[in-house]
Amino acid sequence: MEQKIKISVINDNMIGRKLLINHLNELPGIEVISEASGAEQLTPKFETTLPDMVILALDQRVPVIFDCIKHIREKTPKMKIIVFTPNDSSPVIISLVENGANAIIYKMDEMQLLTEVIYQLMKNEFFFNLDTFRLMAETILSRKKRNKWGSLHLDEKDSQIIDLIVKKQMKSKDIAPFVFLSIGAVNKRRRKIAEILGISAGAAALMEYALKNEIR
Repeated sequence: MEQKIKISVINDNMIGRKLLINHLNELPGIEVISEASGAEQLTPKFETTLPDMVILALDQRVPVIFDCIKHIREKTPKMKIIVFTPNDSSPVIISLVENGANAIIYKMDEMQLLTEVIYQLMKNEFFFNLDTFRLMAETILSRKKRNKWGSLHLDEKDSQIIDLIVKKQMKSKDIAPFVFLSIGAVNKRRRKIAEILGISAGAAALMEYALKNEIR
């Protein structure tokens, strides 16, 4: 018998939590093994059975979500955490990644994406779509105004290169004809993007993910 993916759910709304759990338990190969209204109530249950990942769906302010992620990370540093958030502002998204979220789902997408996110996280460290990746890159750009490449920004060529890297896993020599640049120019842009995202540990990890996995 195939082993099921074990899920723990944190949701401070009892009705919302039950609806989410019912939905998860209907999915093939997935089993909810524990639930709670907060991280402090959930983590003691890890001593009995450790889940494969935690779904964090709090109807509270962003700082409370950060506190929950921090608490889970202190108890289980390698736990994979999926965060639901209705807030898609770039500072919030970056903070969620840097505080330890492995996947972010916007409320409007939750049920459509949830199954795919869970299955992908069993194989990969992260699951972020291309819009989130770009949003994070653009926001990190604003933290550092200049380096040896001059004024930092992602232009259309950079976006095309990112698309070809993360969607097609293409190498620089294959990308060059598509963006009408030399191989050297493509490599220069790749180094720029990597350095920009390497400003923070969370962003560097996301860049590594983007280079190795398909982002849509």
